[in-house]
Amino acid sequence: MKKISNWLIGIWLSICAALQFWPEALMQVWQMMPDDLKDAIPPLYVKAISFSILVMSFLGKMHVMTVQKAKLEQKVEDKHEGDI
Repeated sequence: MKKISNWLIGIWLSICAALQFWPEALMQVWQMMPDDLKDAIPPLYVKAISFSILVMSFLGKMHVMTVQKAKLEQKVEDKHEGDI
């Protein structure tokens, strides 16, 4: 039983990692789902999924912003070194 829970944790972490890089993809999948399938999911789970998507999208955007900031700072440093 412990192996199954480890697999589920691994799958959940993989999904969360994917959401960090492509949060808008999951939102498009949610919008394309049929309404009867959405209605079959309990409201508590829908809220949990929604908050998870929100948090993962924030984390994904923050990650992209830090990478872009580092690249921009490197360009500025390279430009200053070229001027000297």
